[in-house]
Amino acid sequence: MTEADIADDLFLTLILPQLTNKERSNCRRVSKRWRRLVSNPCFHQFANVPNDFKTINEALNYVDDYATIIVDAGEFACGRFLRINKIVCIVGKSTKNEEEIPTTIKSRIEFSGLFCAISNIVVSPQQSKTSSAIKILSKNALIDSCLVECKQCVEVIESSHVQLRRNNFISSQTAIQIFKCEKFVFSHNQTKGSSIGICSSCNSNFIEDSSFLNCEFGIRCSNGNIQIKNNHFIQNTYPIEITNGNGNITNNFLEISQIGINLMMCRNISVIGNEIEYFKDFGIELEKSNIIKIENNIISLGRGIGIGVKESYFIDIKENELLELHYSGIVIFDKRNKNLNIVKNKIIGCEQAGIVFHEHCENSLISENQIENFGLTKIKYPSQKQRK
Repeated sequence: MTEADIADDLFLTLILPQLTNKERSNCRRVSKRWRRLVSNPCFHQFANVPNDFKTINEALNYVDDYATIIVDAGEFACGRFLRINKIVCIVGKSTKNEEEIPTTIKSRIEFSGLFCAISNIVVSPQQSKTSSAIKILSKNALIDSCLVECKQCVEVIESSHVQLRRNNFISSQTAIQIFKCEKFVFSHNQTKGSSIGICSSCNSNFIEDSSFLNCEFGIRCSNGNIQIKNNHFIQNTYPIEITNGNGNITNNFLEISQIGINLMMCRNISVIGNEIEYFKDFGIELEKSNIIKIENNIISLGRGIGIGVKESYFIDIKENELLELHYSGIVIFDKRNKNLNIVKNKIIGCEQAGIVFHEHCENSLISENQIENFGLTKIKYPSQKQRK
């Protein structure tokens, strides 16, 4: 794929979903996709750095909206930061051999235009304790096929329709931080070695088909709607932690963690079809949460409790497989849990009781569970006076 083809793909990804029907009528369709905005001559404008302009800043000042800036291989400094405030794509040139230095920007990047995109670029600014490598303050921003190395890689603030896809993020602190945003899409990325892979406080987050390696927190979300789907979490202490949130957690693979999925004060979340292996404390832990579905998950080979429930209401735990756990499969901790349905779960090879629950939980049903080797255990916890 040439740099021009990459630019076409970036513009199409950013712009076409936002066009009105009248604007779409000015486009032509090739291979079932809108390929060109031929009504706009600036769409075909290209500038090269360093052949046409010595610096990326000079190229940005000269080109019109819908232009593409192609940057040759090599390292480029853009002052304190590179501000992208136009409808423009910046595309790094593909290297032909491993010895050639890829297109590398040694400055911070700030997105502040209406449609901004970068692709095939290494972003590695000088280390800063407070600043992120890329800061997004705009609508319709796209970071594609980039390598970002910094203590904090990307910061997204009060933006919408932001997409991060096919990137590698290497961070020692927070890889991605999102605040007051809508319709954020994070797909086919790899995040490695950070304290927090994604820290989010916004609505309509889509995190899918990505991997999180050696992070303390993989995804940490509060006060928002989130869709977490088809991700891999390897050696994260807390792969998924959600507080005051809602959404769906489906078809993820979590291996080697302390608590696989931790939901606190959440409402309307479905946890379906996930595989959780080799955890220390809990595969799934609920606390003070309501209207939660936990269905068709495979939780195995953990040293702790498969599913733990504390002070939660209207919880459906159905058709899960809890296999070879050091402690119990399902534990309902106290009588403050209400309206629980624990149905058709398969619990095999737990070293402690298959299901532990408090006998005074109101309106609860435990039925049709397959428990091998261990039976159903009822526990009446002692009062505070008795404990003393």
